[in-house]
Amino acid sequence: MNGELLQLVKLTSYLRYCLASGNAGEYGADPFVERISFKSFDERTAYSPVEWLKGLEDRELKDAFLWVPVRSNNREYAGFSNAERQGIVTVFDGAISLWQPRWSFDQGRRAWLVSYSEHIIEDLPEGLKETEDPSEDLKRVLTDIGEFADEIGATVFARIFNDAYSYFTVPDIGQQDLEFVKSNYIPVEGDAGRLFLAAGRSDVFGGMGSWNDDPEGMAGYKGLGDKYNRLSDELYNTSREALVYSVNTSWKKE
Repeated sequence: MNGELLQLVKLTSYLRYCLASGNAGEYGADPFVERISFKSFDERTAYSPVEWLKGLEDRELKDAFLWVPVRSNNREYAGFSNAERQGIVTVFDGAISLWQPRWSFDQGRRAWLVSYSEHIIEDLPEGLKETEDPSEDLKRVLTDIGEFADEIGATVFARIFNDAYSYFTVPDIGQQDLEFVKSNYIPVEGDAGRLFLAAGRSDVFGGMGSWNDDPEGMAGYKGLGDKYNRLSDELYNTSREALVYSVNTSWKKE
């Protein structure tokens, strides 16, 4: 997944972990991000996730959710910054707000600067009120698109889809994957970690070299453009729904 979505996952999981555990954990630096800031609706600015958490706790934060309205986004823009609607929803007594990021690249420093802005909203956004476990849907689409990738000769992607599916079936998750899950504050125990890894591995959308690139032409050459678009949309929607579910069902506060 791209850096923008991964940071949203990590920040949301960090908030949920701290709320559930009562501990203000450390937040490790994000790769290639030099500065991150959070401007609240009353114009106060925090300059680190830990400082941001403290301000939210002072406002009696009750819950936090990852928000990615995938069915209103376009998979062709997944490799570009600021191109998808997504953010973090924070819930307080009598108030709900949405934090949305803005990424900008500093050419001189060769690093990203990220600023979050808070907007007060009236209710939980669509897609957060009722959610169902998308694991079976993700398994199905990974099987279908893996077979399709083989059919059009995109063997590298076929292996990726097979690898993603394997997270549901292997007895043990490898050490490198375990560290990746832990570093993003996703619980290792239970199914959340496996769903998170499968969704992350199957996120193949972006620019050059991605599933959006050569495979589209390979499918078109064989007269399978419509099937390519249908399966690609299904995978894009389902993999992101799986990410959202794995984050928003983790670290439930007792």
